[in-house]
Amino acid sequence: MKLKTYFSIIAMAFLAASCTKQGPTGPQGPPGADGSSNVSAKTYTVAPGDWSSNGNGGWVCNLAPANNPTLGAISILFSYDNNHWIGLPYIGNTVGDVDINYVVTSSNIQIQYVPQTGSASIGAPANPVYIQVSLVPSAIEVKHPDINWQNAMQVAQLPEVQAAVKNH
Repeated sequence: MKLKTYFSIIAMAFLAASCTKQGPTGPQGPPGADGSSNVSAKTYTVAPGDWSSNGNGGWVCNLAPANNPTLGAISILFSYDNNHWIGLPYIGNTVGDVDINYVVTSSNIQIQYVPQTGSASIGAPANPVYIQVSLVPSAIEVKHPDINWQNAMQVAQLPEVQAAVKNH
C-alpha cells in the first residue's frame, strides 16, 4: 500500500511538471517617458542667498524634487561651474576643504555644506552652485545588479540616467 501511495505522489509530480511549459520571451515593452525608463533628473541652481546656517558652522539648502526620492536609488552630483561634477557625499581632501553631504526624506533633499571635522566653520558658497539629482526607480536597480548604488558618479553614468539628464 505504501508503494502505491509513493507511485501516486510521483505520478502527480510528473503530471504537474508537464503542465508548466515555458514559452519564448515576449517583446520588450515600450520605453518609459522620453526613453529614460522613468528616471527623473533635474539640475538645481543654488544661489548664495539660498543657503541657511545649520547653527554649527556649516550651511544647508533644501531641494524639493517632484517625485518621492526615497522610492529608489538616488544620484546627487555637485558642481561649482555646471561642467565639473563631484558625486555626493564628498569628503574634502585638503585642509580647509568642505564636506558636502545630503539627507533625503520623502519630500525633501537637504544638501549639507559643512566644514571638515576639526574645523570651526566655513563660509557658504559665494557664487551659484549646481546640484544634479537623478532619481532611479527600483526596476532600473534590478536591471543593473553590478552598479554600486552608493556611488553617485557610477549611477550617473547609467544610460537611463544619461538619457534623463539629456532630456530635462
